[in-house]
Amino acid sequence: MRFFIIFVIILSNKMAFAQSSKTGNWLIYFGNQPLNNKWNVWNEVQYRNYNFVGDLQQFLIRTGVGYNLSENNNNVLMGYAYVYSENYFDKSDVKLSSEEHRIYQQFLTRQNFTPFAIQHRYRIEERFIPGDFHIRLRYALSIQLPLNHSTLIKNTLYLSASNEIFIKTNSPSFDRDRIYLGLGYVINPIIRVEVGMMSQILENTHRNQFQIALFNSMPIKFNTGKISINNLFKSKFKLMENSHILYELSKNKDIFKDLLSGISKELYLWKMHSDKWCLLEIICHLYDEEREDFRYRTKHILENPASILPSINPPAWVQERDYISQDYETMINKFVFERESSINWLQSLPSPNWENIHHHPKLGKMTAKMMLTNWLAHDYLHIRQIIKLKFDFLREQSDEHLSYAGKW
Repeated sequence: MRFFIIFVIILSNKMAFAQSSKTGNWLIYFGNQPLNNKWNVWNEVQYRNYNFVGDLQQFLIRTGVGYNLSENNNNVLMGYAYVYSENYFDKSDVKLSSEEHRIYQQFLTRQNFTPFAIQHRYRIEERFIPGDFHIRLRYALSIQLPLNHSTLIKNTLYLSASNEIFIKTNSPSFDRDRIYLGLGYVINPIIRVEVGMMSQILENTHRNQFQIALFNSMPIKFNTGKISINNLFKSKFKLMENSHILYELSKNKDIFKDLLSGISKELYLWKMHSDKWCLLEIICHLYDEEREDFRYRTKHILENPASILPSINPPAWVQERDYISQDYETMINKFVFERESSINWLQSLPSPNWENIHHHPKLGKMTAKMMLTNWLAHDYLHIRQIIKLKFDFLREQSDEHLSYAGKW
C-alpha cells in the first residue's frame, strides 16, 4: 500500500504539470454488481478532461445487464451509453458540444494462467450521432500481474496492461487504438483502484491520458422482489470479514511450497514412528483434502445445503490411494494448482451466504462459514505437523542436543 501511495503522489505531480500540457486525465468509475451466479448489472461513469480536471472533453454514462454462460465467466451483456462531448473547433479556443446515444452488445471471457489474469472483451456499438449512424467493433485484451501475492486478494499490488482496438464498418475502417499501463491496489474483495497512463492512437494523431479508476463489485441481493439495503451491506461486511481467511489460504499455498520443496528423498520419506505420516503422505493428504473435502463441501453448503454430503474417509485414503508410491514433486505441484483453483473460485463468488446450514447426521450443524474457517485451521495444523517432523528429523540425524535452541 505504501508503494502504491508513493506512486500516486509521483503521478499526481505529473498530473499537475499536465494542466498546461497536451496530456489529459480520465476519472473513471466501474461498477459490476452481481445479482447471483448468473446475472449482473454493469454501471460506469467516465469524466474525461483535456487537462487534469475542469476542461471537459467528454462525459460518458454506460449501463447494461449481463448473463454468465458458465460459472462466473463467459459473460454476454447488452446495454446503453450516453455520451456528451465538448470538442475544440479547428484548433481554436471555441468548443462545440454534441450528444451521442449508443446501444452495445458484448462478450467477455476470463482466463487464469497464474500469476497472470487475462481478459478478452468483444463489443459491438450502434452509435446514434445527430444526423448520422455508425456501427463500431471493439476488441480489448487486458492482463493483470499481481506483484506481492499470487492472485488478486486483499492488499495486493498489481500491474495492469491493456490494448483496445476500434474498427469502423465504414471507410476508413481504423478508428483508434488505446494502449494502457497502470498500477492497481486491491483494497478488499469488492473494491480496487488503479492509476496509469493510456496512449490513444488515432488515424492522424495520438493523445496521452492519465487515468484514475475505481472498481466496485459489491453484490446486490434481492428480498421479496425489493433490493434489501440491509442485506447488501451485511453481504459487504461478510466479504470483508472473510477476506482475511482468503488472504491466509492464498499465503499458505506459498508457505507449504517453501516448506516442502527442495528436500531430500531421505527426509520426505522419513517417519518418527511407523504409524505416523511422512512428508510425502502429508502432501498427498493436502491435495485430496483440497479437492474432495474443503472446497467441495464449502461449495456444496453454499449451493445445495439441504442435500446429502457424500461421505469421505481421509485416513483410509493413505492406503487406498497408495500415497507412499506417489511422486513427491508432482504432488507438490498438484496441490499448488488446486489451492490456486480454490482461491480463484472463492474470489469469484458474487454474493455467498456464509450462514447457509447443512445438517450432518454425525457432525450436526455445519455452516459454510464454519467450513471456510476450518479450511484455514486445517492448514495451520499441517504447517505445525510439517515443522515438527523436520525438527524431529534434524534431532535424530544430527546426534546433537537441541536444547540450546529452546523448548519445543
